[in-house]
Amino acid sequence: MSVTPAGAASLLHEAAAGLRQELAEIEIASARGGQCPRAALAVMLSVIAALWLRLDAPWWAAISAFVSLQATAPSSIARGTLRIAGTAARAPFAALLMPHLIEDAVAISLVLFAVSTVGVLGLQVSNHGYAWLLGAVTVDMVLLAALADPTSTLEVACNRTAEVTVGTLAAMLVSILLAPD
Repeated sequence: MSVTPAGAASLLHEAAAGLRQELAEIEIASARGGQCPRAALAVMLSVIAALWLRLDAPWWAAISAFVSLQATAPSSIARGTLRIAGTAARAPFAALLMPHLIEDAVAISLVLFAVSTVGVLGLQVSNHGYAWLLGAVTVDMVLLAALADPTSTLEVACNRTAEVTVGTLAAMLVSILLAPD
C-alpha cells in the first residue's frame, strides 16, 4: 500500500490538528498540570546524579524518579520508601542466591517463578505491596542478568539498588520542595 503525496499531507494535517487539540486541553494551573514540571525536574535531577555517580544505567534512575513522583509530597515519600525498601532488601538476596543456581537451569527457573509469584501476591495482599513487587522485580533482574555473566551478580545488584535509590530520592526531594501537602 503506497501513500500518495496528497494522502500524506492529509495525514500530517490530521495529526497536527489532533496535537493542537491535545495541547489546548492541558491546564497548567491544575494539579496534574503542576505535576508535569515536577516530574521533568525529578527525572532531570536523577539522570544528572546517576551520570555524576557513573552508574551503569542512568535510565533506571530516571524511571524510578518518574514512577515515584506522586501528586502530593506524602504520597511520593510513601511510594519512594517502598520502592527503595523493596529493591534494597532483595538485591542482596539475589546476589547470595545466584552462586547456588548458576549450573542449574531448572532451579533458576523455579526460583524466578517462585519469586515472581510471591511478589505479585505480596502486591495484592500486603499493605506494603509495592515493596514486594519491586523486590521481586529486582531479584528477577539480578538473576537474569547474572545468567549472561555470573561474575557480574554483585555489581548488577549494587547498581540496581543505587540507580533506584538515586532516582527515587530525586523524586522525593522534588516532592518535598515543590509538591502540595
